[in-house]
Amino acid sequence: MILTALLNGLLGVICGLRFRVLILVPLTAVALVEIFFLKAAHEKWSSIFLATIALMLSLEIGYIVGAVLGSSHLLSDRPLLGRKCDKWSLVGGVLKSYI
Repeated sequence: MILTALLNGLLGVICGLRFRVLILVPLTAVALVEIFFLKAAHEKWSSIFLATIALMLSLEIGYIVGAVLGSSHLLSDRPLLGRKCDKWSLVGGVLKSYI
């Protein structure tokens, strides 16, 4: 379970670097399907519920970490994942990416 949560957190970081916040909806669906296949046959419902919350939280925390890393990169000159940024459009770019 810990490995699954760490992998979901890493998936959240990757998606936080590249996508907007609406990507969390399909990622949450992926977490629900993941729990269904991993836990539904062998565990109690309370354990399934807690595992679902843990995976969803790891996705969301990973997304926040990735979004912070991506937005803090806007302050530097180096491109991140092939993206180029302009320091003069920093405020407009940050606002546009979160709206």
